[in-house]
Amino acid sequence: MQIKTSNGSYATNDPNILKECNSFYSRLCSSKKPTVTSCSDNLFSQEHPSLNDIYEKKCKGLLSEKECLEALKTMEPSKSPGTDSLPAEFYKVFWKDVLYVVLTKAIRRVSLL
Repeated sequence: MQIKTSNGSYATNDPNILKECNSFYSRLCSSKKPTVTSCSDNLFSQEHPSLNDIYEKKCKGLLSEKECLEALKTMEPSKSPGTDSLPAEFYKVFWKDVLYVVLTKAIRRVSLL
């Protein structure tokens, strides 16, 4: 197995593949300051509504089993929701077996942030 790295070379062993995946998703999920242009000046100058307390509480916190299952049901067949290359069908068939592993992994990631 190999994966193309950001510099165009290929990572072929597990530690380097994991390092590249981590680097890719870190860059993908990192926040960047928006560049302000004349078009976006108008957009950012308008006042936008904020979440009320109920929705803010729903958006914060750990994922629930119900939320994960609802997301799983919407996944397209033959698509892998993560870097493990397991398709959505795997998770749908073995959901009861992998549920706590998935939730534990999500909790671990949140605690690292």
